[in-house]
Amino acid sequence: MKYSLTQPPAMRQIAKAATVTLAMIGSLGLSMGSASADSSVRLYGRLDMGLAYQRINVPNTPIVGDGLDGVDAAEFGMRSGQQTGSRWGIKGSEDLGGGTSIQFVYELGVTPSTGFVGSRARVTTLGVNSQTWGTLDLGRKLSASSYALDDIDPMGGSYDTASLQSSMGTYSIRYSNQIWYKTPTFNGLSALASYSFDTAKDTFYLVNNRPREVDIPDDLAPGQSSFSTNNKNRAISLGLRYDKGPVLLGASYDQIFPNSGTIAIVPKQSPKAWILGGSYDFKVIKVAAAVGQQFDGLIQGGQALSRAGINGGITNTQGDILLFPGARVDSWMVGATVPLAGGDMFGSVQQARPGGTIVNSGVTESQTIGSVGYNYKFSKRTSAYVYFSYAHNYIFVEGSVQTVGAGIVHKF
Repeated sequence: MKYSLTQPPAMRQIAKAATVTLAMIGSLGLSMGSASADSSVRLYGRLDMGLAYQRINVPNTPIVGDGLDGVDAAEFGMRSGQQTGSRWGIKGSEDLGGGTSIQFVYELGVTPSTGFVGSRARVTTLGVNSQTWGTLDLGRKLSASSYALDDIDPMGGSYDTASLQSSMGTYSIRYSNQIWYKTPTFNGLSALASYSFDTAKDTFYLVNNRPREVDIPDDLAPGQSSFSTNNKNRAISLGLRYDKGPVLLGASYDQIFPNSGTIAIVPKQSPKAWILGGSYDFKVIKVAAAVGQQFDGLIQGGQALSRAGINGGITNTQGDILLFPGARVDSWMVGATVPLAGGDMFGSVQQARPGGTIVNSGVTESQTIGSVGYNYKFSKRTSAYVYFSYAHNYIFVEGSVQTVGAGIVHKF
């Protein structure tokens, strides 16, 4: 801090005191830094801002029974989180010695175009990491199966309808109240498992082909209590991952144990999903493929058979669970990534085909999505992207959804 000889004596004394105080704080900080060299705390985040044009053309579809005459509309405007969800977070660790450390993460989603901060954290975990025994986390984060499949989708699990989530809902899914475990990696191979005591996801079942939410308090019979493990949506998630050299392979299995309710027509069967996928990097091109199936319901696909998602614009079928005994959805994806002019060009084609009892209810349209994009890297922290996605019969509702978007991402 600088001060002038022309300043009043009182001001000079204040300036001197402030200078001494700052010096003491700096010295104390250095001392604390050396004393706590075995622990660290870091603030991090990323912002994704851009523009998007989306056109939805859906004729009247009587199977949903919502009385609507269809949707034929387009929208152009600012959109955030197209390539990656905007967020900020804090993470830290403390070394306990012997190759073991305590670690925590707290991460919130944000919408920079409006300044809105998400009401529920994306990630909030506390756990222990051991070089010998692996990683154990408690809290909310991506499922074990999601980590097993990470990086297989050429679209990065992003870009609205282009995400592999649109056809394989458990490709990237978060559960709350998880016990989450990952083994150490042995020669590129690792196994993962997690159990959620309450996924914090909404559950729906069908009444006259229209989704109705399973609402435990309203469904209780006289004298019954909602204080029960069975009145929570629980989930088990398993994954196996091999990542070595140019080869990446992943396998996943998820099963939902739905809240039971008390109404007889609420299905009690557990929705299940599995995915097998992999990629091979030839340096000049990286190819990827995946196959999967959901049965006895849809995980992160409850908007199927409903136009609710279409009326409000579309990203992808996230967030809820549809109980549907005997229903089946078979899915596949092929795609590629090519290094090009300081960035990457990528694309995929994916399809989800309904089967079983879901066909008996009148759903016969297969969902097919073709997407392509390009990401240019200005630096390690900043990149720009552009993409196009065409979805035919999205969420099995006859019609099309076209999305074009572009934006910039900065990480800190």
